[in-house]
Amino acid sequence: MAIGRGMKHSLVLALLMFEANAQVQPPTINREGENFVLTLSREMESALKRFNPRFKTWKTADFAISVREDFAEEPPQTRTPFALILDANKDGKPDVVLDGHDDRNSLLLCLLSREQDYIVEILNTSDLIVPSEIVDFKNGAKDSGLCYIFSSSCRWTSVENFDPRKTFVFQIVFPQRSDSAGNLVNDGGSISYYFEKGKFIRGDFDPM
Repeated sequence: MAIGRGMKHSLVLALLMFEANAQVQPPTINREGENFVLTLSREMESALKRFNPRFKTWKTADFAISVREDFAEEPPQTRTPFALILDANKDGKPDVVLDGHDDRNSLLLCLLSREQDYIVEILNTSDLIVPSEIVDFKNGAKDSGLCYIFSSSCRWTSVENFDPRKTFVFQIVFPQRSDSAGNLVNDGGSISYYFEKGKFIRGDFDPM
């Protein structure tokens, strides 16, 4: 049976759309206005619900303006203020670091891939933070909210504190902060996370 030119065009268009959708599979990050939207895979969602159905990530608005501005010029493909997509265990599958809470505690987690599914690794837990109550300043201007940045780069780690024997995964970077008069109150720093023998290892705080 002969296929008309219009049908051929429709088939080609449908094939291209299918290939595009097949290439972009969760986890994905998109931007809706000033907010970031993280979409997890079905397996990741299931692992998170099994771990703690009350867990939710922080919202974009929970972070200081200076943190949100750090993402302004960057396509939101692998990181947001509250999440970082990477491959922690180097198995070729995406893992996701999540920063959030369960209304009782602040939690830093990683959705870590296994052969058939995902598990949740707890990287850090602390008392519940109320972002709106964190009042800080940058260059003398008020800048309230959570103030740290996730990065898969180790460029903020000093040579003295970097451990080449372990597999570097990501770090949390704390920018320099000032008081209301613009005087520097800390030099900032970073905390690196490594992955070794199936477990995350947290490094010491590394001042800038």
